[in-house]
Amino acid sequence: MYKSLIFLFSFFSSLAMASHNSQNTMPYEWQVDHGYYSIGTMEIREIDPTAEDLVQVYSMTNMDTPKMSTPKLGSDDLSQIVNIGKKVWKVIVDNKPVVNVELSRASAVPNGIQSWMEMENWRDPVARKYQVIYKNLYGIKVVNFEFMVTYAYNGQVDGRGRYLSEVGFVPSTVTVVWMYNFNVTSQVVRTVNVGTTDNPIAGIELNLNWVVKTPLKEDRRSNNFYIRGDGGYRVL
Repeated sequence: MYKSLIFLFSFFSSLAMASHNSQNTMPYEWQVDHGYYSIGTMEIREIDPTAEDLVQVYSMTNMDTPKMSTPKLGSDDLSQIVNIGKKVWKVIVDNKPVVNVELSRASAVPNGIQSWMEMENWRDPVARKYQVIYKNLYGIKVVNFEFMVTYAYNGQVDGRGRYLSEVGFVPSTVTVVWMYNFNVTSQVVRTVNVGTTDNPIAGIELNLNWVVKTPLKEDRRSNNFYIRGDGGYRVL
């Protein structure tokens, strides 16, 4: 009887110890560092493009291309402004720039124009560069995203109007730490005529959306950019 009691005591003691140890040795996937996986701050700021950035932009847009024959358009056609390029496109997928993303462009031109090369008097392409930085609760930089807003303006048809071409986003730097996921998409929100019927001025609004995901958190942001055919530019 005495030995039986000792055996039962030892058995239940072992069960209690095993239960205690299991609570303190949880599987690895449940041991999440909240400070590492939680987003602390996000900052976006405009920075100067580098010489390499400008070379890339100029190589993408050859304004010296000979002008094609221009369709005969009436004044009403010149004031009806449409986008003949992309409407929605991906910029970053799973932390990596989309292949040939620089080919995804939008244009705000008169209805009836098939290519910006049918037009004349284009100014040199413009690049505005921005940096997006995310830090976690430890102050560690977990996402560093640099991109350019690029466009050419002042395109005309027989000396009339002010239009836009080669409008889009070009990623220049993407750095994402382990276990963070980063995706970016772009969308043309609208194209409008902000001038008159006789003197049209194209306007285009683009939206850049991005999402940062961790095992614990998800952060979605967007920025809108508004560009005019006379060179006007602002962030909305």
